[in-house]
Amino acid sequence: MMIKADTIAKIIVKVVDETQPQKEVKKLFASNRNVILNEINEVSPPFIYNGQTCIEVRCLLTIYLNHHYECHHINDYTGKVFPALKSYSPHIARVISTQVLGLAEVSSRRARY
Repeated sequence: MMIKADTIAKIIVKVVDETQPQKEVKKLFASNRNVILNEINEVSPPFIYNGQTCIEVRCLLTIYLNHHYECHHINDYTGKVFPALKSYSPHIARVISTQVLGLAEVSSRRARY
């Protein structure tokens, strides 16, 4: 069993190609089976953050979390979303915020097509 968290996230992402920022964001999540990028809502113009070219992105994600022994109720997983997202990619320079829209128990991760 896993926990599926539908989330609006605001993140700062390191970019290589400043001309195609949305493609950079899609590529960031394409290789991670635990995060599905559902929609990109906003993308800022490129800026320098900690000496690297970055963009700020607001997007709708589905994040799959493993069960944690300390979580006794499904709402306990709300606090696991932010650190999980932060650990999923070295190209995320900073997670600014996460807003959990819904949590659900699922039997396994959905296959990506």
